Amino acid sequence: MATLKYTLRQLVETSEQTGMQVTSENWGSIRDFLLYFDRHYKPLLEQLKQEWSCEQDAKRFLAQDILEIFK
Repeated sequence: MATLKYTLRQLVETSEQTGMQVTSENWGSIRDFLLYFDRHYKPLLEQLKQEWSCEQDAKRFLAQDILEIFK
C-alpha cells in the first residue's frame, strides 16, 4: 500500500474539507496561523534566508527549514 504524503498546509486543507478543524491553543485554527504566517513571517524569513545564505552556523538553516515546514 502506498503511503500518502501531505505537506502541513495540504493536511490542514484536506482535514477542513472533511469537516475537521486543526486547532492551536494560541491561534484558533491552524488555517488562521497559516494566513498570518503568509502575511508576516514568510516575507521576513525569505529576507533572512537571503541575508544568512553565507552564514556558517545554525542561522543558515533556520529560515529555510521554517519555510519548508509551512510550504
